[in-house]
Amino acid sequence: MQDGLDRASEEMQAMQEDVDKANKEMQAMQHDLNKADEYAKELQDLDRAYQEDVDKANEEIQAMQEDVDKANKEMQAMQEDVDKANEEMQFMQENLDKANEEMQAMQEDVDKKKASASPPSPEVEKLKGDNRLMRAELQARQASPPGGAPSPQSPETWVWRLREMERRLKEEREARLVDRSGARQRIQERDAENRRLREQLGGRAH
Repeated sequence: MQDGLDRASEEMQAMQEDVDKANKEMQAMQHDLNKADEYAKELQDLDRAYQEDVDKANEEIQAMQEDVDKANKEMQAMQEDVDKANEEMQFMQENLDKANEEMQAMQEDVDKKKASASPPSPEVEKLKGDNRLMRAELQARQASPPGGAPSPQSPETWVWRLREMERRLKEEREARLVDRSGARQRIQERDAENRRLREQLGGRAH
């Protein structure tokens, strides 16, 4: 009977050892599960941080795209201003060339009658000087690089100066026409007087 009790005690002790071993294994498994939960939480945190970085990057890209669109619009507006300025300079160049041709024609007319006419009027000389000055300013403006120092005179000022020069040229032409008409009339009167005197002399000779 004692042998049976000893055997039973040994079996119970072996069973207790198995239970203890199973408990240790369960504890190890629980530890692994806890560690796996921690890893899963870390992965969730990393995924959340990554998504936040992606959203932030998308916002920055959108802001950059808006800046690019704004810069393109500004460049387009600048190009339109440059085109408009080029058209205005072309218009001014044509008017300056026209004014120069008219003054050259006036000078040629003066040179042809230089022997009998008075020297060029101060107004013509002043107009020639103004024309040279405006041509020099326009050439300097055309030669200046884009984005350089702005012209001290606005296009409105140039247009006003051109119109003023045209007005003065018109007045000078009208004055010369009046002078020519007066000179022509004086010549005709002198010719008539000469004919009258010749007729009187011819009558006396008879």
